Amino acid sequence: MSWIWMRLGDLEHENEYLQDDLRIEWCKSKARADRWQEEVLLLREEMTRVSRFFQTREREWKALAEINISIYRYDDEATAQGRRAYALQQAGMYRAMAVYCEGYWCLVDTFIAQGGGVVIPYHINMNTDDLDNGETDVLY
Repeated sequence: MSWIWMRLGDLEHENEYLQDDLRIEWCKSKARADRWQEEVLLLREEMTRVSRFFQTREREWKALAEINISIYRYDDEATAQGRRAYALQQAGMYRAMAVYCEGYWCLVDTFIAQGGGVVIPYHINMNTDDLDNGETDVLY
């Protein structure tokens, strides 16, 4: 039980409205903290799903590239090679997006564990002169 629910001191001399206000503020703060914890869980899940999506699309396009060319009976050799090249290009694009996201999100768990600060991803070039003086920013 939080300290705010305990009765401290003599109630005859304390402002009961102040106690009620403190309890209300505590409840609001607790609700905000709970919402942020839920948001972190949802963010992690979304990151996982996006990464899996890109990996799945990469596998699908690679599989399309390996399909027997003869199933396209009206295609000549150049068109078949073009189809394969396009499929491999798409697979590469999805692989690049997966790698980018994994690199972008690799430090998210560390930042969550630290629990604060302004997070600027390590690969974004930023001029430190743009920062306001006195702020505590995490730069990587």
